This record gives sequence, C-alpha cells and structure tokens, in this order.
Amino acid sequence: YNNRLQAYCKQNLEMNVTVQNVLQILEAADKTQALDMKRHCLHIIVHQFTKVSKLPTLRSLSQQLLLDIIDSLASHISDKQCAELGAD
Repeated sequence: YNNRLQAYCKQNLEMNVTVQNVLQILEAADKTQALDMKRHCLHIIVHQFTKVSKLPTLRSLSQQLLLDIIDSLASHISDKQCAELGAD
C-alpha cells in the first residue's frame, strides 16, 4: 500500500504544479531528494521560463538550484538546436 500511496501522491503533486508554485516545489523536491519531482519542476521551469523568470521567488533560490535551472535551460537549448539542424 505504501508504494501505491507514494505513486498517487507523486502523480497528484505533478498534476498540481503551476508556474506560480513550481519554484517552491522545486526547493522542497531538492531538500527531500525527490529526484523525479525535481526533474518535473525543472522541465516546467524550462518550458515556462519567461513567466518563471518574473517570479520574485527565483531570486531567493540557492546558488545550486539556480545552477540546476541554468543547466536545464542549456540542455533544452542544445537539444532544440540539434533537432533544428537535423531538420535541414
């Protein structure tokens, strides 16, 4: 039952991540070492970065989380450029 409950909680939380709460959830996921949730938050941040970048909470993140966001953005840009080159 514990595994099913954990899976349900994870799925429920993932469905309720918004631009407004993604940074708080990212911090919580990082502190609890919930790597799947952290990856999910980083994915949302990358794809909604123009909105997330305007949140005041962004400036209060730890240096390590800011570096994680930068790494995710760089990977996304690199993947996108590779896909565009492959389409030529």
